[in-house]
Amino acid sequence: MLPHGSFTAVVGARPAAVVVAAATGLVVGSFLNVVVYRTPRKVSVVRPGSFCPTCETPIRGYDNVPLVSWLLLRGRCRTCRTPISVRYPAVELATAVLFGSLAWLAGPHWTLPGLCVLAATVLVLALIELDGLPPEPGVAQVGTVAGVALLTAAALADQRWWRLIGMSIGTFAAVGILALVARTRTRTTAMARAPWGLLPAGPLFGWLGPIGSLVGVALTVAVLLAERKMRHSSRFGIREGAPGASVAVGAAAVAAVISAWAGGSSVGL
Repeated sequence: MLPHGSFTAVVGARPAAVVVAAATGLVVGSFLNVVVYRTPRKVSVVRPGSFCPTCETPIRGYDNVPLVSWLLLRGRCRTCRTPISVRYPAVELATAVLFGSLAWLAGPHWTLPGLCVLAATVLVLALIELDGLPPEPGVAQVGTVAGVALLTAAALADQRWWRLIGMSIGTFAAVGILALVARTRTRTTAMARAPWGLLPAGPLFGWLGPIGSLVGVALTVAVLLAERKMRHSSRFGIREGAPGASVAVGAAAVAAVISAWAGGSSVGL
């Protein structure tokens, strides 16, 4: 654990951590837009570089500044003047708010990167499902492994064993649920309809402690049941009848973080 002097210094640096985390969130949000668009289409997120989906003109660096470029271009491609969806800057701004909020809760602590990675993974999966596409297992797996590794390192450094135990329980529970889904459905259906948002949410819930975990799990179960009922009762089809399981998990994750904070659980320190 941190000594009292270090604790005071960290709390005093909290506003600076929020600013840095929010700025990082803008940049990460720009990358998340790429992940959301490309991974369901089986396109590399590294190459080629960003381009206009209409005229396929490569986007130059000065036209790819998060949030600012969209405003300066008035929401249109510089070359073909095709409107650029407002969702792109919205995702960048949402990621900035998400990271900034986590920084306010955790402070400038080593837990912050891991929490941000898990939260960003849930966000990507939810956005993919909002597009009417199946969630990407690869995104869920890579994001969860990275987030768990970062939180494990933070827990070992501070000897916060109860956090590590809680995260482990949440992770194994999420993996167990996904494995159960895979056993009870055909492989194609399991991959397309499995609640992959649970994979990064499991360790996040476990890290938050008893209050956050209980709220997150209870809300996840309730909303997933409602989502399933909507899907089966809709006459318009599966995707039109419900926004997707990852959206429900994302809402539960937000509620869990807020509950943990309101209940006096220190997310970071």
